[in-house]
Amino acid sequence: MSARKPRPQFEFENKILSYIERHKMLENRDTVIIGVSGGADSMCLLLFLNSIKHKFDLTLKVIHVNHLLRGSQSDKDEDFVVETCKSWGIRCEVFRVDVADYAKKNKISEEEAGRDIRRGIFENSISQSGKTAIKIALAHQENDLAETVLMNLCRGSNIDGLAGILPVSGRYIRPLLCVGRKEIEKYLAGLGVIWREDSSNSSDKYLRNRIRNRIIPELNELVNAKSTEHIAGTARVIAGLSGFLQDQIRDYVLECRAFEKNGEIAHNAFNIEMFNKVPEFLKSFVLMEILSEATGKKKDLSAAHIKALEALTLRQTGARLGLPYALEAIKEYDRIRFYKTDREIKFNENVNQDPAIDEINALFNEIYTEDKSDNFKNDSELVYTNRFDCAIMNRHFYLRHRENGDFIVISRDGVRQRLSRFFINTKIPQSERDDLWVLADGNEVLWILGIRESYAYKVTDETEKIAEIKAFLPRAGNESDIAPRYEIVITEV
Repeated sequence: MSARKPRPQFEFENKILSYIERHKMLENRDTVIIGVSGGADSMCLLLFLNSIKHKFDLTLKVIHVNHLLRGSQSDKDEDFVVETCKSWGIRCEVFRVDVADYAKKNKISEEEAGRDIRRGIFENSISQSGKTAIKIALAHQENDLAETVLMNLCRGSNIDGLAGILPVSGRYIRPLLCVGRKEIEKYLAGLGVIWREDSSNSSDKYLRNRIRNRIIPELNELVNAKSTEHIAGTARVIAGLSGFLQDQIRDYVLECRAFEKNGEIAHNAFNIEMFNKVPEFLKSFVLMEILSEATGKKKDLSAAHIKALEALTLRQTGARLGLPYALEAIKEYDRIRFYKTDREIKFNENVNQDPAIDEINALFNEIYTEDKSDNFKNDSELVYTNRFDCAIMNRHFYLRHRENGDFIVISRDGVRQRLSRFFINTKIPQSERDDLWVLADGNEVLWILGIRESYAYKVTDETEKIAEIKAFLPRAGNESDIAPRYEIVITEV
């Protein structure tokens, strides 16, 4: 008598169960909160966890977040999830949140807003429960992993980004990362389980959708039919290596700590001499860790920012670098220190040079021009650009070096500081101070070029006209041949 052939779903279920056990995702008597949208992936996750709940003595709870983005379709998704949970005897909580409004108020994408809101709801649910043995199960699968790796690779990422989505991250577990979208849909269809289709997935409005709908199909058709599986497989290998490498990186981050004169650790700063001892291969990883600690986030931190930050370590004391999240890095003698600013400092990506040099120069707000016009037809000048509130300014200012009695406004409250004291506080070497250029009205300094502008003339939300000033300064060795000058362009906000 021939052996009984296992049902088609057995291999699929066993694959997921083995993945759960390998990564120790579940323990006996865990409470598992499942994020369910009603789509194929989350329905598969719900179905599978419901099928093994007796094996692990699990308590299941579903959370559905209605993003209110697709009108009646969103409402139908909500009704579908509620009815499914009711018929399967699973507790379900629904949250209705205006994601578009949240995104607009926080100036982020709807995708990012949705993630923030869902995570907040999950975390709040945990805190309200008072339980410790709680896991949050998310329905990311193999295709999501491959898409994430491609997105991070194209943006410029460190090794963590190339690892993509991890199977376990604190309380968060992702049991479906070992299976692909087609496998999931085949499994559900074989069991007669229906799911909801999100019409926005076919739109190319979001970057992930463009990768999913256009780039990955091209890779599968023109490069390798199993491109998705291979990318995901490589990500899993990198994730394993990343754990070991992360330990090394953390050790070097600790070694790069800067200290104050009283021996205390200098927060939001790192020591340049110790950083220079880091192996070349690890420097970018160490800087990414240092910078992400300073910003509190890793999103929007790219290879260009890391390259520019490393370049800052080689510049003169007082040199500054604008970074994401309204952060500014300043070189202070033997260290780089990070400061929060009152506005985002963005950089221009349209300078006609090598792209990497474009980004670095623009981040420093300093461009070495190669314009061939009659005004500056050689490489003997430096060009600095800054913007000021036009209504506050008068036209009686000049480019010059510092003079006795000079002062600058250092806070939005109008606090003044003598320029000599400012130079001491920002640790600008005595030997460099007389060579710095300032834009001044009498003894009031509007701008120390390449260092700091006065708070008194900053552009704010109330600004109606902006004066963009370009200052042209002679490079070292050309002071006797070229006079400093500036140009002003006034624009309405």
